[in-house]
Amino acid sequence: LSVCKESVRTGARSKLRGHVFTFNDITESRHNRENLDLWSRVIQETSNLVVITDADQRIIWANDSFVKTSGYTLYEAIHHTPGELLGGPEKNPTEVKKIRLAIKRQKPIKGEILNYGKNRQKYWVNYNLHPVLDDNGRLIKYFSVQTDITKLKKIQEEFLQQQIRHHTELAKAAIIAQEKKQIEIGQELHDNIAQILAATKLYLGRIIKEQGDPRENASLGNEYIQMAIDEIRHLSHQLVAPRHLKNSFKEEIKILASLLGSKLKLITDVRKFDEQILNPDIRLAMYRIIQEQFNNIDKHSAARKVRLHIRSEPSHIIMEIHDDGRGFDISKVSSGIGITNICNRAEALNGEAKFDTTPGSGCRLSVTLPI
Repeated sequence: LSVCKESVRTGARSKLRGHVFTFNDITESRHNRENLDLWSRVIQETSNLVVITDADQRIIWANDSFVKTSGYTLYEAIHHTPGELLGGPEKNPTEVKKIRLAIKRQKPIKGEILNYGKNRQKYWVNYNLHPVLDDNGRLIKYFSVQTDITKLKKIQEEFLQQQIRHHTELAKAAIIAQEKKQIEIGQELHDNIAQILAATKLYLGRIIKEQGDPRENASLGNEYIQMAIDEIRHLSHQLVAPRHLKNSFKEEIKILASLLGSKLKLITDVRKFDEQILNPDIRLAMYRIIQEQFNNIDKHSAARKVRLHIRSEPSHIIMEIHDDGRGFDISKVSSGIGITNICNRAEALNGEAKFDTTPGSGCRLSVTLPI
C-alpha cells in the first residue's frame, strides 16, 4: 500500500481536529515495476545484441552485448543510426534495401546481414527488427534483437571451400582418367585391332592373288575377323554404360566376368541383392567400380580366384570384391588412377570405398553406397 497522511484543522487559530489517512493499492503497479526491472536485466545481460532506436532510427539505447560485439560504447553509438555505424564495403545492398523498405512501411522484418564494428571488424548477425507503436498507432521507436552468427558463417565458408576443393579434385581425377582411357583405347586400336585387321587383309590378299590354299587362307582370315569382333566388343563394354543396355545388372556382371580371362575363376553371391532399388547413378557407379577393379585384378594381381558379393540393406548397397592375388602396399599406390577412380565414384554419391591389402595377401575392396 501507499499511505498519505493529512492534518485537519478548523477555526481561526487552526486548531488541530484530526488526521486523514488515504490508502492506495499499488500491488499491480509494483508488480509491473518489478517485471520491468527483471526484463531490463534480462535484456541487458542476454548474449543477443539488443538495440532500441527512435522513430528516426537513431540509437537511444543498446545492451552490453552490442557494445562488446560492435566495439562502440553506448555514448559513441547514441544518436547515430545503425547504418551510419555498421556500414561497410561488403554489406549486401539488397538486404539494406529490404530493411529500409520495411522501416518505411513500419513493418517488422528479419534476416541476416554483415555488419562492421568500430575497428572495421566484420561480424554476421541474424536480426529481428520490430516497430513500436503508441496507443494511437503512431510510430515511437524500433526494437532490434540480433544473434551473432559469425562463427557459424565461418564454419559454413570453410565447408564450402572444402566442397569446392573436393569437387575440383574430382574433376581433375575424372579428366586424368578420361585421358588415360583414351590413350588405352588408342593403343588398343593401334597395337591390337589394327594388327588383327592387317593380318586379315593379308590373307584376303593371298586369296585374291591365288597364293597358297584358298580354304586355309579364308579360314585364317575368318579367325582374325572374329578376333577383331571380340576385341571391339571388349572395348565397347568399357565405354558403354549399363543403363544404355537392356540387360539386367546381374547379366552385366556376367559379361564383365568374361573379360577376366579363362585363368580367373569368379564366384558371385548376389542372393541378398535387389537390383530393382538401384537408380541410374548408383547402377552406373557400381558397374564402373566393378569394371575398374576387374581390370586391376586382371592386369596386376596374378590372382586365380575372385569373389564378388553384393547385398542390399535398408539404406545402403554393400559390395565386396576379394581376390587371392599378390596384393600390394596401399600406401605406395593409393594415388593411382584405378584406385582414385573407384574412390571418387563412391564419394560422388556420398559413399565410401576401402581397400584392405598387403603384399602377398590378396586385396579386398569394400564399397558402401547410400540408396
